[in-house]
Amino acid sequence: MLRGGCLLDANRAHRLASGAMTRAGLWCASLMFPGLARSAAPPAAAAQRPDSVVTATVPAGARYRAGAVHRLLFGSHYRYLWTTPITVPILNLDTTAGGLTPLRRGGSTQTRALHFQGADGRRYVFRSVDKDPPAGIPPELSSTLVPRVLQDQVSAVHPAGALVTTELLRAAGVSVATPRLVLLPHVPAIAELGKGLAGQLGYFEERPDEVPGSEAGFDHYTRVIASDRLFTRLAQDPEERVDARAFLSARLIDLLVGDWDRHADQWRWGRRDRSGPWEPIPRDRDQALVKFDGFLLWLVRLSHPRFVRFGPRLSSIEGLGWTAHYLDGRASGRASVDRLGLGSPRAASADHRLGHRGRRVHDAAGASGAEWAGGQRHASVPARRVAIRGPSPLSHALPASQCTRERSA
Repeated sequence: MLRGGCLLDANRAHRLASGAMTRAGLWCASLMFPGLARSAAPPAAAAQRPDSVVTATVPAGARYRAGAVHRLLFGSHYRYLWTTPITVPILNLDTTAGGLTPLRRGGSTQTRALHFQGADGRRYVFRSVDKDPPAGIPPELSSTLVPRVLQDQVSAVHPAGALVTTELLRAAGVSVATPRLVLLPHVPAIAELGKGLAGQLGYFEERPDEVPGSEAGFDHYTRVIASDRLFTRLAQDPEERVDARAFLSARLIDLLVGDWDRHADQWRWGRRDRSGPWEPIPRDRDQALVKFDGFLLWLVRLSHPRFVRFGPRLSSIEGLGWTAHYLDGRASGRASVDRLGLGSPRAASADHRLGHRGRRVHDAAGASGAEWAGGQRHASVPARRVAIRGPSPLSHALPASQCTRERSA
């Protein structure tokens, strides 16, 4: 699928992601969890499996249930996914990574996170699926309708978007942490640091970081740095370079899944040896497959194109690329076609792996589609040919002729 640095069969990949999202919902890309519960019953008590994995059945966000008028104005979003109970494992702090020790609270103004140190020497992070936008608004607006509206718009986020995007990135040959959807338990070990997080559904994954000593760290990288340190190195040393093809592959996947929130802090950069290039490690896929629909959001999108709506048609390139325009220019630089490795064996290998992974996503959707959608099947997205219009943050990296997306029937 990836050939010459462009997604030549982007429509097929977009249809796979969209179809998996629609038919399988929350579990379209996950093969590790049991099926979804069909009823909207309250959270069930934890159950003991024969394989000693303790599970619980909970909805991702029951508060996002809304009536017809509310959905018309503020959007239907993914409310049916947020309000459907699902069965997930409860994170075992005693056995995971040899034992987890809570370190500190983290996250942004919306995401709540808890960092752990594993007995295996690596660091991990738990990030809540549900967000808290009102935490970042000015105090003078706290008594208005603004907090309620902002909280309600969290339902536009696909609660399993990170699972889908991780599969696509790995198939494209991009290093990325593999998230697990788990429930954070109520245990004394996190009584203080985990206040407000215990009992929440979230993603648990390894934190991309270097391991002290000579041992390689995350994904065998010997050094992992943040974007600001990368920019400093690129400015000071002309020998420092970024793996432009891997970065472009990751950015094209961002456009494919409609992830507009890809600013510099959403990336880490890893190096496997002192003379090698810095490879991108994307993280925090909160806005993947985001769907801002509804009449009011349509009005907002007229002046703020970043409020995209994932669906059969690709969203505004301007909106998808604006947040990362500075990063795109600094990281891709003056990458030439030859430097991107057009027609290389690596590109052919990526084509094969992405196609194979796409079939896995499709099979997963088909396997759980009957249970999720009541046996209904949705029509496929009609094929089309779309060209990138206007200046793209990535267009300087490739000839214009290669930025046309061919979509076959």
